[in-house]
Amino acid sequence: MSDAFLEEIQEINKTSLGFELLLMYLLIQPNDYVIDVGAAYGSFTPWLAKWCTPGLVEAIEPDNERVDKLIQICQPYGDRIKFHRVGASNQNKSGTLYMRCDGVNYDSKIDSFGLGHGGAIPIELKRLDSLLTRVPDFIKIDVEGAEELVIEGMGVLLNNQTTIMTEYVPATGQHYVDLGHPPYFLEMLYEKGFRIWVLSTILPNTLYVLPPEQFSAFTSISKKPWGHYENLVVMTEANFKLRLQSFIDQHLIQVIAWQPRVVP
Repeated sequence: MSDAFLEEIQEINKTSLGFELLLMYLLIQPNDYVIDVGAAYGSFTPWLAKWCTPGLVEAIEPDNERVDKLIQICQPYGDRIKFHRVGASNQNKSGTLYMRCDGVNYDSKIDSFGLGHGGAIPIELKRLDSLLTRVPDFIKIDVEGAEELVIEGMGVLLNNQTTIMTEYVPATGQHYVDLGHPPYFLEMLYEKGFRIWVLSTILPNTLYVLPPEQFSAFTSISKKPWGHYENLVVMTEANFKLRLQSFIDQHLIQVIAWQPRVVP
């Protein structure tokens, strides 16, 4: 490992983003085309732009206040970051962003939960295949339960050479976005040739392999709508070995089998 590589890991370790940010660093390559869906205030966007140099980042965020702050944070990267003031979904339509003190969600069908401190904001929803110009190399998704809608809206741009890192909130998707069968999101990705790894919240720098026979158990680990989420790495087996095997061999990360557990 080079001195520059080790120095970057030290900088990552100073943040509160931990293993999630480290994996992004290991997975993103120079000149990658990167999509940040649910960019919010820019916890990840500047890092993504830094690591994909001289590539392009497209930041997607429907809340204008957040985008204004994001633009300020990302000024050093100039036109290498393109900002979209829309929400990513599976339809092109008008919608509503419902803000609450413990989370965010959006879809025009959602009208049944408390609005907390934020209220409701009218927004524009766009399919990614109508917004983007080509297949992304890396996509980060953080949309509080609407992950399935984002993936469906990629259409033909969902290429199995793309690496996806996504927050996965099955309970929220089921209760608030009316997605019905929670394991469908995982099954859809698996059928398209992707494999799924789960970031451990207990063991340091550890990924759990999630086989399809465990999808149902995995999506039922929490019945609290805003009480639980997981972070996933989604990519093909071949791409996983290409991008991460050397770091596994160097014991920078470890990979073990996922086992069901009880979530308080």
